[in-house]
Amino acid sequence: PGVCRGGEPLSRAQIVFILAITAGVTLVSFFGPKEEKVITTEILEEHFKQTAFLAFAITAWVFLVVFCTTQHLPFAALKRCR
Repeated sequence: PGVCRGGEPLSRAQIVFILAITAGVTLVSFFGPKEEKVITTEILEEHFKQTAFLAFAITAWVFLVVFCTTQHLPFAALKRCR
C-alpha cells in the first residue's frame, strides 16, 4: 500500500523532494516580509511590462504549449518528429 493507503508508493527521492519543498515554503513564509502592501492595477501593469517577467512568461508559455502538444501524440509519431 502507498501513502495514505493509495495504490502508488512514494520513492525515497520523492519523499526527499516533498520535504525539501515543504521546508522551503515554510522558511519563505516564516522569514518573508510581514507588512501588507496595497497592490493596484497600475503596479501590476508595471511589473507585467518588465523584460524579466515577459521573458519568463513567454518561455513558460512556449514550454507549456510544446509539452501539452507532444504529450498527446502517439509514440510512433513522436519518433518521426525527432
